[in-house]
Amino acid sequence: MTSHDDQAQHGQEMHPEVEAGNAATAQSAVAVDAAPHKPWYRRIRWWGWVLIAIAAVMVVFAGTVGTQALLVKHHEEAAIAVVKDAVKKHRLNDLDGVVADMQKQTRAAKNITNGPLWSFTEKLPGIKGSMRVVRMMTDVVDDMAQDTAPKFADVAQSVDIKSIYRNGSINAEPIVKALPELETAAQSLQRYTEEFDRIPTPRIGIVANALNSSRGMLDRADYYMQAAVDEYIPNLPKWLGYEGKQTYAILAMTPGEMRASGGLIGAVGTVTITDG
Repeated sequence: MTSHDDQAQHGQEMHPEVEAGNAATAQSAVAVDAAPHKPWYRRIRWWGWVLIAIAAVMVVFAGTVGTQALLVKHHEEAAIAVVKDAVKKHRLNDLDGVVADMQKQTRAAKNITNGPLWSFTEKLPGIKGSMRVVRMMTDVVDDMAQDTAPKFADVAQSVDIKSIYRNGSINAEPIVKALPELETAAQSLQRYTEEFDRIPTPRIGIVANALNSSRGMLDRADYYMQAAVDEYIPNLPKWLGYEGKQTYAILAMTPGEMRASGGLIGAVGTVTITDG
């Protein structure tokens, strides 16, 4: 047998081993491909699930608190809308119903800010001050709706509006007669206005703006109401000539030439009032 034949025979003898090795490699590849992959949720470690749970709780918590804040805003705006609608739709003859509707809205807002979740947010760093301020605001507003508003409604209902102006004469008696009740209502307004003014200004801008805006409106309302019960109404009989004839000068001004008085006086007249 030649050496060439020996090599051929040796190659034939080695071929089965190579084929066997290739078959084993192919089977291993098939076995790897056939092995099922674990679902993504089974590949997460235990600490990963803890982080996911914490994130989910934070998202739910933030969403719930945000929803409650929007509800508080909605109820407060609805309370203001009740009063505006009463004026537009001439519901002033149903003041008890108007006050009841307003009280319903302010009480709903107060219930939210005095709930357990809101109380919890008042302990969280960064927002606790603002959350506390919102609760204090809703408390004062609801107290005014429950205490001050009914007093003013009683005053308005006790005065016969039609009897104030009749036959070209202004009758001050119904207004002066209601002064004691009006003073009681004004004292209630003053008390809650002072309580509102003591609310600290929070760090969050949107809450601070709402506080300052509400504080400004309350301060103006209280100022004019105190002036009404202390000066305007008590002096009505005198000013309207019930204690003696009153003569007033009427100055007609034009802004064509600005003066310290507000304008240029173009005409002067007088008006005399006797018994209204």
